[in-house]
Amino acid sequence: MMYKTHAVFGLLIGLLIYGLSFGSLIPILIITTSTSIPDIDTPMSFLGRRLKIVSYPLKLFRAAVLEF
Repeated sequence: MMYKTHAVFGLLIGLLIYGLSFGSLIPILIITTSTSIPDIDTPMSFLGRRLKIVSYPLKLFRAAVLEF
């Protein structure tokens, strides 16, 4: 899934949970932003390209765990 798909899915979930009201803006933004976090360990993902200092060590850790 691309980051856009993650964000749209998060937005839909946020709207389903909180609805459309002014007080729900912050939780919906948090949910929409956090849905991109699963891809942070992939260096070519949206967040992985911007946070290389985080994505590469996570990629190495994931590879080490999968080898074990």
